[in-house]
Amino acid sequence: MTPAQMAAELLRGRQQRNAIFALHQEGFGEPAWDMLLSLFVADSDGRSSVSAGELVAATTTDGEIARPYTLWLASQGLVEIAYDRVRLTTAGRGLMTTYLEYELVR
Repeated sequence: MTPAQMAAELLRGRQQRNAIFALHQEGFGEPAWDMLLSLFVADSDGRSSVSAGELVAATTTDGEIARPYTLWLASQGLVEIAYDRVRLTTAGRGLMTTYLEYELVR
């Protein structure tokens, strides 16, 4: 695969991600995406939730930047926050599964 082909694949993947998460686009950014990926991996590893600190670390940003993304994901019904723990909701897990299954077959 050439770099141009890889770029085209990445662009198609991002467009598909945007289509799958169409109802949640406003406020969606890379820190939010990193959080969803991290929460999906944790959930798949049998950890139903992660600490807020772990989630911040997954975004490679600081807590001041990550917190609004976490709150936005919660406002969209994609994650739940309880005390210092964050977890995917059923809806969040379903959308992530749909997107990741798309990525597997393309």
